[in-house]
Amino acid sequence: MTEEFDTRFVKFTGGTEGDRLKEENKFFDIQRKKRKDYEALALEPSERQGEIMRVTREAVDRIILGYGGDPSLSVEYRVFLVPHGALKAMSQEFAGAYLSHFDQSIIIEWHGSDIGLATGLAHELFHARSPKSTRIDLDRDSIDFRSGVTYKERGGEGTRRLEILEEAIVSTLTEEFYEAVVKKNKLFEEEVEATDIFKLWAERWLKSRNADSQTITMLLGELRYFRNAISIAKTLESYESENSKFDYLAGVAAGL
Repeated sequence: MTEEFDTRFVKFTGGTEGDRLKEENKFFDIQRKKRKDYEALALEPSERQGEIMRVTREAVDRIILGYGGDPSLSVEYRVFLVPHGALKAMSQEFAGAYLSHFDQSIIIEWHGSDIGLATGLAHELFHARSPKSTRIDLDRDSIDFRSGVTYKERGGEGTRRLEILEEAIVSTLTEEFYEAVVKKNKLFEEEVEATDIFKLWAERWLKSRNADSQTITMLLGELRYFRNAISIAKTLESYESENSKFDYLAGVAAGL
């Protein structure tokens, strides 16, 4: 039974009808087991986290519609919120957020940042909303896979083509989401302000250590969130002298 999965974009070819049905059931049994593994680790989202995920989904779909896309035509991925470090425990090379295509799941690690939750989910949703196609050929024992502009050639060794281009497109869309939604929604207002305070003093601290502008831009230019931003910013602001702030920042940086 495959009712919990969207099978429109997965096609089995070759063999007999019985072979294809058998392989389809086997394939989705494997995907079902993966989802159970995620469920075993999953956290129950708080009311606030649920609201952030709702706002993020709606905003991602608006952005896609703005570019002429149709989110209703895409695969609906199930989202699992898991503890920080869970992806590493599952032997995934990714950290923070991960989209699992075949079992149609998005796994987001919670590490104490609302902005991290929103941008991580938005990034994976932009991947998820892109066109999908999977063809499993029983005769050739191969998988022909496409997601967005990324594809794996039939009979290939598993290398995905145009993956860097796909990531560049999704990263650009995620930045648009950050500017249009995160920076303007009151859900994130306090954390955005805290991050800006941290970046302001971090830049001054780096300049005091004779860091060049290129290094400062590299370290802070893309910084959108980090763990415990609000409490760190409050502590930073509580120190009166610049040297005390710099000493505190040195300790924070060592722990990042």
